[in-house]
Amino acid sequence: MPVEVRGLKEARKALRSFAPDLEKNLNKQVRAFAAPVVNEAKGYVQSSPGGLTNWIVGGSAAKFKKSTESKKGSFPKFNASEVKQGIRFSTAPTKRNPKGFISLYRILNSSRAGAIYERAGTVNKNHSKTARPNFNEQLGGYVGKPHMQGRLIFKAWAHDEGKTTGKVAKAVDDTLREFQAQTNTKSVVIK
Repeated sequence: MPVEVRGLKEARKALRSFAPDLEKNLNKQVRAFAAPVVNEAKGYVQSSPGGLTNWIVGGSAAKFKKSTESKKGSFPKFNASEVKQGIRFSTAPTKRNPKGFISLYRILNSSRAGAIYERAGTVNKNHSKTARPNFNEQLGGYVGKPHMQGRLIFKAWAHDEGKTTGKVAKAVDDTLREFQAQTNTKSVVIK
């Protein structure tokens, strides 16, 4: 679940400039908290989603990336190894979204086929399905609250029940309090 922290981007810059060890420790803590969710999401990847043999390509992720099956511009083929490898944690800030938010910590699926596996069949703005029903049925149901539903990352996140979010928020709060004590700066508001 997303947590809004106002001023965290600026606080991370300040940490990087004045207390790089605190920032490094915070990133290490958050990465450790997210690791079980990442590993659980990888565990949900089926080696061959039933009945979708025309979509599946076997082999290692490295071999798959070199093949013509993975070329951009065509509908991506599914390779379980590549999808698992694509599920990862990132501390790289995103661009500001239309609602004005930036994500500083996130779990993402960088595989095109993995993104399809994760979200195929969820409802778009026009309330129409984004994939054919047979395709969706073969992939299995998705889990999560509306607009945060999926089969891999969102399923693992729903299973986590907010434990990781609480740990991350506490780690951020503790780090910023320690930074404030070291530098005598204003505190950052955490909602």
